[in-house]
Amino acid sequence: MLKFGTYSLEQLTRSRASLMNRYLRRTCYIGLYEDAGSINGVLGRRLEEDILCEFMVASGVFKRTSEERMAAFDNAAITIVNNLHYRRKPLVVHDMAVSDGRTACDFFLRLSAGLDDWIEFYATDVCLKVIAVREPGRRTTVVVDDNNNVLQLMRPPFVLPMRGIESWLFPTNRLLRIVLMHTTAKRVLERCKSGDEELERREVQLVCREARRLLEECKNFHLDEYDVFEKAPRSYFLVRAMNIFNLSYFPESAIAAALINVYESLEEQGLFIVGSNGDAGSTVDGGIYEKRGGGFSCVYSSGKGSAIDNIVLQTISSLERTVRPIPIDARFSESL
Repeated sequence: MLKFGTYSLEQLTRSRASLMNRYLRRTCYIGLYEDAGSINGVLGRRLEEDILCEFMVASGVFKRTSEERMAAFDNAAITIVNNLHYRRKPLVVHDMAVSDGRTACDFFLRLSAGLDDWIEFYATDVCLKVIAVREPGRRTTVVVDDNNNVLQLMRPPFVLPMRGIESWLFPTNRLLRIVLMHTTAKRVLERCKSGDEELERREVQLVCREARRLLEECKNFHLDEYDVFEKAPRSYFLVRAMNIFNLSYFPESAIAAALINVYESLEEQGLFIVGSNGDAGSTVDGGIYEKRGGGFSCVYSSGKGSAIDNIVLQTISSLERTVRPIPIDARFSESL
């Protein structure tokens, strides 16, 4: 069986109905993200979401996102924040793994409505840009991140992700991916490392239009690259991690290691917000935890509660001696 991809803006706009169907959905070439940004209004924003839906970064995490994805849960969180933050100093917030920033924008605007400039908001993600690289005169485009991890291959009419169940359902796609990885992609990576200036390069910023506007207009809204498995660069009153600490993405040991970083970045009596949901507006299974007395305690629960509740409640500073950072190849692995 064959599965073709979506590699032009015309295809994208023409086939949006099939993109929304999980069984008919085609993988979109990530280079279309900035092209979709040229389309104004709701359609352009929805096309950006469609492009990101099946795009996966090197750690195995999908970039899928949507506006107003968790409004009810955000409102409950903001009520708790307002009750616990006494404005003794500015509210410093870390919203991690924000994809292209649209859910962070939703949260920032809601949170800042009652705080004015009494807030410093840091939105972060491990991958905020990619580079599409192609050899002159060749048909295959290799999409890499800043560390030269191959994230996607585009050779019309195919768009090939690096991982995913579709590789087992479509053996021809899988075989083509293997061949391209050992030929074209291998050559491109070698030429990238040697600094070959003849390669055609296109940098694609994976930042939504609302985040770009806020970056220009609001001096207290920041967007940076950050890996949740690294030490945080500063301390926060609030850390928010939505749709990232999922057991389908990472084993418990990796999540426990990341939560040590969260714990250590929080002020005493600071809040950790974590949860997951599906489509926009669906119930969030999550919780809000307060750092107090050497650990976390749950102060609010939504839906079925956080799927990692037991890991969060076991996170204490002494765990640092037994939990070590998990290398990226151990967090998610699948052979080509």
